[in-house]
Order: sequence, then C-alpha cells, then structure tokens
Amino acid sequence: MNNQNIKNFLLQLLRFDTSNDGHLQTGRTLELLQFIKKEINSPDIEVNIQPYSVKLKNGQELKGRGNLIALPKGRSRGPFIMLQGHVDTVGDATGFKPGARQGYIHGRGAVDMKGSVAVMIRVFKQLIKKKNLKYQPMLVLTSDEEANDFSGIKEFLKTKHSKKEIAFAVCGEPTSLEIKTKLMGVLNVEVNIRQAGGHGALPQKENVIEKAGLILSELIKIKKLIVKQKRAGFDPATMNIGVIRGGDVVNKIPRSCVIKFAVRTIQPHSYYKKIIEKRIALLGFKNIKIKYCFSYDPVIVRRRLPSDGLGSKIKKGRGIFRAFSEATLLNQNDILAYVFGAGDIKKAHKKAEKESISLAELEKYEKILVGFFRND
Repeated sequence: MNNQNIKNFLLQLLRFDTSNDGHLQTGRTLELLQFIKKEINSPDIEVNIQPYSVKLKNGQELKGRGNLIALPKGRSRGPFIMLQGHVDTVGDATGFKPGARQGYIHGRGAVDMKGSVAVMIRVFKQLIKKKNLKYQPMLVLTSDEEANDFSGIKEFLKTKHSKKEIAFAVCGEPTSLEIKTKLMGVLNVEVNIRQAGGHGALPQKENVIEKAGLILSELIKIKKLIVKQKRAGFDPATMNIGVIRGGDVVNKIPRSCVIKFAVRTIQPHSYYKKIIEKRIALLGFKNIKIKYCFSYDPVIVRRRLPSDGLGSKIKKGRGIFRAFSEATLLNQNDILAYVFGAGDIKKAHKKAEKESISLAELEKYEKILVGFFRND
C-alpha cells in the first residue's frame, strides 16, 4: 500500500460490492475487511476482525458479518483517537464500474463513505510507527450502517476497549470537511393495515389500500406539522414517506398494506410518537398496528472542538448533521464522537455514476486528520 496513491487505493475499495439491503444476499463487507486487514497488517499493528451475525425480521440469521479493529501493538492503552467508518453502501442497479476523471473518483460508496475510509486507513498506516504523538490511532470499520439497525457499531461497543482510553472519535460521514456537533435523531416507523382477503368481484365494506390512502393523507398533515417545529441551533425536522406496499393482483381484496416513513428528529422521539399515534387513532380504523423499527434521540456534542494542528483549517459552520450516523450511538455510550468527513452528502445515495468525490478534498482531509494526533 505504500506505493499506492489515494486514487488507486480508493478505486480498489470501490470495486468490492458491499451494498447492503439487510437480506441474506447482502454485500461482501467481510471480504473487503479481510482485504484491508492484509493491506495494513504489520509487526507494529494489532488488527482483528470481530465476527458477528444478525437476526433478520424473517427469523433467518445473516452470518459472515464483521468489524475491523486495529491498534498499535504494545501501545493499547491510548489515549486514542478513533477513526471510525462503515464499509457497507446502499445499492445500485445500474452496474456502473468505479472510475476516475478530472480529479474526481466516481462510484457507489465514493462519498458514503469509502472516500473517508480510504483516507483513515492511510492515516492509520502513516502514524502507526510514530512514537512522539499525543494520541495513538485506533481504526474501527463496521459492516452494518446502511441496514440491520447499526449492528456493526453495536457489536464494537460490546468489546473490551475502555471508553476512558478513547479521547474522541471521528466518524467520517460526508460533511464537506465541516465538523458536526449537532446530530439529528431518527425515528423509523411502519404502519401496518390488515383485514380478511377475498375475491375482488364481491361486495366489500373496506379495503386496506383505501385505508392506506386515508392514513397517507393524515401522514402528510403530520409532516407539515413536524417540519414547523423549531429547536435553537438545529434545522427543522424532516419526514420522508419512503414505502407504500400492498396487494399483488387486481382481482383480489388485499390482506395487508404497509406504509414506511422516517423522521429526522430534533426533539426526543417520544414527542413524535405521541403526534403520530394520536392523529392516526382519530381515523378510527381497526387492525392498524404502528411499529417503531428504531429510534435515536438527537445529540449535541458539548465538548470543545479538537485542533487540527494546521491553524484551525476545519470549517466550523453551524455544525448540524442532518443524516444519521454511528456517532450518535458512540456519544450515547460515553464515547465523544464528532462527525467529520470528506465529500458532499448531497451526492450520496444517487446513481453510482453521480456519486463522486474530489481527490483534492481527500488530500486535505488526510492532512487534517494527521494534525489531530499532534495537538488537542
């Protein structure tokens, strides 16, 4: 890896299909982690793959998952700066192959977040032999951020590594090199409507898809209410209705319909649950079940920002991270964590050919990360 520049190394990472939809056919994260382990392994490094499995909603077990945890050998007490990222990505059905042109790397995961991960690996490798650092590097790469309820970082939090040994963590989600200290929460919800099925030609008093339409109309009203709420220092909350699914053919009365949506929160999740349950209950429907898939409250990192050792080249901005990241779980488990990475989040989750990251920005990101270890 010593002779590879950032472009070639990132392209290598992008060639691994680690798209993650939470099913048994999910991407090859463990294969990529084994590749990274081989790339960084040396007599100076203690590097391990932490295996785990995930129980899926259908009762099946998703095996072959893992995290990579790397430390300097013989200096395992820290204090550490933890460089943390996930290697799984959202999917892409276009078959686009990663490539480079005009100073940018294109491909699924370039922004979210293999670009930052590639830099973190290079920084870890670069610092591992240095003896006069104020902090020691720790590299933690997880497998399940895009699906499976953040199972990877939760498994890491079960390890023996003392929270007191970690000065702070840098979660490399794309922030265009602006450090984020106000982390919005998330509430993922399913509304399930059920009834007895039947032949579509018979008279019917109710239909779950018709009910879903009325519920959808109410959810739109809830959305308008939620986005008007304010909290000092935060942007407004958002709500996205992402899935409506019911029925399969037109000559059957469908048995079920589901609506799935997500709220990016600025208040405790209980606040939004009360609104959702009250408004849907007013419709008076039977056989409606509201399921909260997961919920995490917003976090404000109240510690002072770290120095980059470069005369404060970090962009401060308003410090709001609108997406959800593993930094929230780290902070909720007493590990101080900032969200700080390369890449524009607006380019994440687009088609793979549209997801691109600047090589110049990655080079600057590398210099800033190195600076963290020399100063506080």
